[in-house]
Amino acid sequence: FILNAVSFLATIVVLYRWRRVRRASQLPGERLVSATRAGLRYARNAPELHAVLVRTIAFMLCASALWALLPLLAKHEMGLSSSGYGILLGSLGSGAVAGAGILPRLRDRLSADARIGGATLVFGLATLAAGYVSNLALMCALMAAAGVAWMVVTSGLNIMVQACVPPWVKARALATYLLVFQGTLAVGSLLWGLAAERIGDPATLTAAAIGLAGGIAET
Repeated sequence: FILNAVSFLATIVVLYRWRRVRRASQLPGERLVSATRAGLRYARNAPELHAVLVRTIAFMLCASALWALLPLLAKHEMGLSSSGYGILLGSLGSGAVAGAGILPRLRDRLSADARIGGATLVFGLATLAAGYVSNLALMCALMAAAGVAWMVVTSGLNIMVQACVPPWVKARALATYLLVFQGTLAVGSLLWGLAAERIGDPATLTAAAIGLAGGIAET
């Protein structure tokens, strides 16, 4: 954790030295409380933003199962140590990096709906298979595929939010999206953890995978 904290120093230095050109806004200034209220009021009354938030909830509620149960899979189902769990997380991260690399090509060939739907299906299949795989190499491959899908879905939803709102409220719409994103991840992790205590990890991941498939059909 100390090393992780120190690693942020480079980012802090870059941000401190960044000389961004600021464009003067033509809109009057707003105070924090009134600006927050305006942003929430917009979020309540914008159908396009509602649609993206519903898709975010549908994905995150079920996708959180894999993040929540991966430590249990590593320890109890696969008998791995903390370093083995780190390898699985590293595979997820490597997949996410690879996903960022192929995103430009996917955007040229597929619509946002097709990208998000296909990536959701891939993440669901990886979630389903993770409950029944005990081989480390195969599990790493599944996690890498899940990482690619995670990046494609989350970046796609982020772009959708930015595309469907006007510039004056874009930052507040993104803040609302992140609140829904992180909040659903936390709530979903709790619910899937409770489910795993009662029906076991494989059955819980199967239910989550079915939920992801159902989310594609609904959205």
